[in-house]
Amino acid sequence: MVEPQLALGEYRFSVATAALQELERTSEWRWADKDVIQGKPQSDFIGPGLDTLELNGVIFPHFRGGLGQVDAMRAEANKGAPLRLVLGTGQDMGLWTIRRIQETQRRLYDRGIPLKVEFRLSLKEYRGR
Repeated sequence: MVEPQLALGEYRFSVATAALQELERTSEWRWADKDVIQGKPQSDFIGPGLDTLELNGVIFPHFRGGLGQVDAMRAEANKGAPLRLVLGTGQDMGLWTIRRIQETQRRLYDRGIPLKVEFRLSLKEYRGR
């Protein structure tokens, strides 16, 4: 059995479904600039921002995973709710929202079936009230 690389909600990324090739995390910190008469603005730290993740991967539909993998990712996004993100190591990363899914189908074969599908998910950390 192939172990998952990452779980997002009910969807599991793995070599057997959608193989992650790259995970890029961005953290930000918020600063407010206040104008000062005849001087440079003053900056005040107002706290951390929400992290973002970019997940890049590949699917070989003829080998493993099938053509429905990106649609399954979209189904998770269509739930309109934050999703729990758990790394394959078991680390719980908390709740995240899917903000964008990009899909590129390459090497189209008979009837337009791709031999390779590349995808990119854009996630944003979720903090509720």
